[in-house]
Amino acid sequence: MTGLSVSISLATRIVEIDYERKIIRLLEKGTLLYGTALHLKKRDQSVAVELHVNGKAGWFRVDTGCAHPLEWTKGPESNGPFLPRTSIGLQMGGVVEQRTEVAFAGQVYRDVPTGMHRERVFPEEEGLLGNPLLRHFKVIFDLPHSRLILDPTSP
Repeated sequence: MTGLSVSISLATRIVEIDYERKIIRLLEKGTLLYGTALHLKKRDQSVAVELHVNGKAGWFRVDTGCAHPLEWTKGPESNGPFLPRTSIGLQMGGVVEQRTEVAFAGQVYRDVPTGMHRERVFPEEEGLLGNPLLRHFKVIFDLPHSRLILDPTSP
């Protein structure tokens, strides 16, 4: 289950997560928003944004409950160290981990620890975007306008 799920009550709201100040706020409609806007795809109780991982575009679930930077479905050819760690849904398991390059919101992150999966965790999504990458931004879920606004807070 993702950290921020889209419920009936939040579907019409604007939610700001300020990782630096450790604040979550509900913003009023009409609030002036700053940052880079990414299109959000709403699916059931979740939202996804388009990222580029190692130059390949894909839709990734925005998961504010994910403690890892990125989980990615690359396919059966994935290779790398097999590391025991807490995985999706707080289950202990082994995950092949590789370092990737992730680009979104005008930023490029190199050497990102990425959990590699052979099969998709969720249909029509390439993986999960988690807190260690999101914390570089003030994150604004503008659900009424189907956009994620990311305002960089640190280099």
